[in-house]
Amino acid sequence: MPSDPVRHAWVAGSQLPLVTAMEGIEALAEMPTRTMLLSLVEEELRAEEPALTLAVARNPICRLDLVALIRQCLQVRGGVRAMREAARLLFGESGPARALLDECDRALALEPGLLGAAERTELLTLLDGISLTGGADVPALFVEATRPLPAPATVSTMIGAVRQLERRGTAVPLLRFLQLLANHSNQRRGVQALRTWIDHRLTLVPRHRRVEVTALRDAPAPPAAGADVRTCLLVRLEPVEDGTFTVMAWLGQTGTPFGPNCGPEDVVTLEELRQWLGEFIGRYAHGALDPGRRPLIEFALPSRHLNLPVDTWTLTGGDRLGALYQVTVRPLDRPAAAGPELSDRWKSLVAGAGAELPAQESVRWLPSTEIVETDGPDSPAWAWIAVTCPLMHREPAAVDAVLATGTPVAAWLRGDKAEAACRAVLEGLSRGRLVTQFPDSVRAFRHAGWQDGSDHRDVVLLWDDPTRPPPPSYPVSAPQPRS
Repeated sequence: MPSDPVRHAWVAGSQLPLVTAMEGIEALAEMPTRTMLLSLVEEELRAEEPALTLAVARNPICRLDLVALIRQCLQVRGGVRAMREAARLLFGESGPARALLDECDRALALEPGLLGAAERTELLTLLDGISLTGGADVPALFVEATRPLPAPATVSTMIGAVRQLERRGTAVPLLRFLQLLANHSNQRRGVQALRTWIDHRLTLVPRHRRVEVTALRDAPAPPAAGADVRTCLLVRLEPVEDGTFTVMAWLGQTGTPFGPNCGPEDVVTLEELRQWLGEFIGRYAHGALDPGRRPLIEFALPSRHLNLPVDTWTLTGGDRLGALYQVTVRPLDRPAAAGPELSDRWKSLVAGAGAELPAQESVRWLPSTEIVETDGPDSPAWAWIAVTCPLMHREPAAVDAVLATGTPVAAWLRGDKAEAACRAVLEGLSRGRLVTQFPDSVRAFRHAGWQDGSDHRDVVLLWDDPTRPPPPSYPVSAPQPRS
């Protein structure tokens, strides 16, 4: 058993669910099938570390044989990942095999990594000072670092890549990835610190393989400057009938196309949607949707469902979605020609604030389940982003924190607010800057409001870029396979 108590606890807690899932696959009742599975696992492991072998004490009794195999895979770094790939190849990804793959994913998400807590914190702090140049992006560097092994393309953030690579059977891919990040960054000070960190960890790699890391240092970097990759999960929700919805979801990143539709296959109720979303985020929370890198989760909703409290949905562990992630909402059916009407409404709101009219006269207050109305029928022409700020109604500092970012606020929904507070928000409209990202201060105030037991959710409508295209009505074509 492992000497590390953390890994020991992980092994103890992971083996029973994996054994139970394997017993659900009828083919594994036969000894030849189990032998084939073991052979494939060893091939996967040797692709990373040729000298690695599994010492499995075979047993003709099925359960005992499975226990021996699983315990050995849990004790070898990269063993669960290798077992998952072998099982996927043998049994596919549906039926009883799906349960085994899901259990492998859960075990991988909890597996202690190669780095200690202090080392990981130090590394992630260094990565915060790294920005990528030119056409470089995290998924491409991740694939390059793991060659010639097949690599999943679900990693869109640096921290997600580190999370996966430090659970490989060897430290070579992790250090190669970090070296590639250093090669493709124009942050001189951050690059030097990262390379120093790499040099101090070369002892994790066998001497004869260190050249696989150090040889990358001379690789040329693109001359153009770029920005950090930002992950986005776009969830498109359309009502069908009887309170059910069709859901499409795409995982992507800034500057690149979204991957294929990864939403549920059947229509779902809202409760089923919440459950699916929690499972989906849990599956990717150690990679593309790691909350530590503050990815964006955007809901494209029909106009009459814009006030669904999606940000308050509870994930596994009791955390609210909006407390862990930057959650946005925008209309599903906004026409591309909405710019002029947006501009007119903007001017009227600014004029109302400038004339010091009461807030009720300068903003059309909306029932929580209805769309903004013009003089005629319902219009979907507004473009907005919604974010909850539970303390804004009683903490002046929260209002200042929002207005100081230049984020103009168009209207408030839910809850009674003092006229002075409403006027102060309207005065922020004159700043007139477009929203580019959510300020951390807003997230902090929102989270603090939930932590102290307050569930007063003021929904703030923030001005959005009217030139932004509406969400896609179909999956765009870009490969996004998952491991």
